Amino acid sequence: MFAEAIGETWEDNLRLAGEALNRSAEAEELLAAYEERADRPAGRRVGAR
Repeated sequence: MFAEAIGETWEDNLRLAGEALNRSAEAEELLAAYEERADRPAGRRVGAR
């Protein structure tokens, strides 16, 4: 994969990689899951049950 310039954020870079690999939907799913975890209240461990 070659890009003239990398994205400004890691999210942009993930989308670019997903597009290059024909896996854009999977990249968007990963980003959505990340956003969901990031929105959890402070103090709750990721993966805690």
